[in-house]
Amino acid sequence: ASFLAFAFGAFIPLLPLFMHIGNSALGYSLGLTGLALFVIGSMLSLFTNRSAIVSGLRMLLIGAVAGGLTFLIGKFAGVVLN
Repeated sequence: ASFLAFAFGAFIPLLPLFMHIGNSALGYSLGLTGLALFVIGSMLSLFTNRSAIVSGLRMLLIGAVAGGLTFLIGKFAGVVLN
């Protein structure tokens, strides 16, 4: 179950790329990923008795920091997105 959840989560940012929507695919990917992170964080609030908004924003922030760091590491290593 954990592997399937991980695989599904990893597939979400790739959906716009598979839909062949051109140059705007990156923007759609970022938006869809942000939405998914917020929704998952909000759903976690059902188990933690915290505010759904706070939990969603917390998950979104953690995901944004992780993605930003990954981007910076790739930029530092000389990886280029075309």
